[in-house]
Amino acid sequence: MKIARNSFMILATALLAITALCIAGALLLNPEKKVDVVKDTVVFTDSLSVKAKLRENELFGKGEIETTRVFLNITESCYASYRLSVLCNTCDKKGSYDVKITLETRDWNKTVESYSKTFEGGYTLVIPLDLHQFYSLYEQISKELDYRASEPKVILTITTHTAGHDYQKKLAASLGSKVSNFEFEPSTTKEFQEKEEVTVYDSNLAILRFALIPLSIIPIAVLLYIGKRWEIVEVDPYAKYSDFVVRGISASDGRVVVESVDELVKLAEYLNKPVIRLEEEFAVFDDGVIYVAKIER
Repeated sequence: MKIARNSFMILATALLAITALCIAGALLLNPEKKVDVVKDTVVFTDSLSVKAKLRENELFGKGEIETTRVFLNITESCYASYRLSVLCNTCDKKGSYDVKITLETRDWNKTVESYSKTFEGGYTLVIPLDLHQFYSLYEQISKELDYRASEPKVILTITTHTAGHDYQKKLAASLGSKVSNFEFEPSTTKEFQEKEEVTVYDSNLAILRFALIPLSIIPIAVLLYIGKRWEIVEVDPYAKYSDFVVRGISASDGRVVVESVDELVKLAEYLNKPVIRLEEEFAVFDDGVIYVAKIER
């Protein structure tokens, strides 16, 4: 078979590109990769409530109520009840917590109480909130400063440190001479995922990588076979005129030898002349010129 040189070059470029892609894929594909997996999940669950112990009164009656609004005139005492649990499979459940109570205004703040303790797995706190004392402290500071700062608040902050994480709960109470309003979330659950990096093996990528090695050889083998078995010929730049040009081999003394019988027939049709068969050749005569083609045996 024959193949034009420019066609062979295009084919060779395509086959070499396929080989290069296969080799690159075999080198770059890595069946091992790093991924993050969840080793454990640390779950913090808490609950917070405020309870007031009341004097004898017509509104609620004497006793203890859970509330978010405290009327100071009928309240003997008030406290916050807080419970926290820590759940996980492998983490260290030992930790510590910090309790801090501050009296705050827009212009100043004062730490009223703070302490820290340790725990394991969880803990329960009962934190007294002496609103009468807090308001008295606010009045005293205002007297010392010679002005009353607006919007005094009591802020309770409980910060837990365990299992490599910090968890915080806040309670805010507006502080007035008659009524205190509390703002807080009664219960909260928060999760922290403990992750670790592991190496995983993708068998599909490993098979593909192994298959790319022999695949890279096939295009080279095809190229070598074509180069050895096929005849690579130069492209005739005048091939586009083949319908109008008769290929000749030689011409002398009124005798023109054309390349083939097909070329001679083409010429005969153009000249409107018959093709004459001689012993060893075909011929077309035209005004003293003889066109011949050898008979192929």
